[in-house]
Amino acid sequence: TELKNCTEMQDISEKIRTEIGRGRLCIRDDRDLYADVPLRNQMLKLLFSYSTPWLRLGLETLFGETIQPNDPKYDSPNKLSDGGKIPVGPAANRMNQALRNFIVSRVLSDKVVLS
Repeated sequence: TELKNCTEMQDISEKIRTEIGRGRLCIRDDRDLYADVPLRNQMLKLLFSYSTPWLRLGLETLFGETIQPNDPKYDSPNKLSDGGKIPVGPAANRMNQALRNFIVSRVLSDKVVLS
């Protein structure tokens, strides 16, 4: 939480928001991330190529909220729709499930984010 609220992270978050607002950081118009299941799976795999703590920190910073692994709404299986699995170890399993659910519901399914 301290790292998320430090001045440097706030500056980075503001720069990312500015780039998104200017249209320089966006999903191409010819891609429909909301409907294209293979593309959604690729995005999940890409995001999960980051280490769990850094992915969590990035999402929490951008969305301004804390992702809790013990929240019942994050108790979904860690499978991709193509049958593949997001790699998880025993210790990271609940946090990876929480991050996956957060990404699917807040990033890959949110029409405001996708527009």
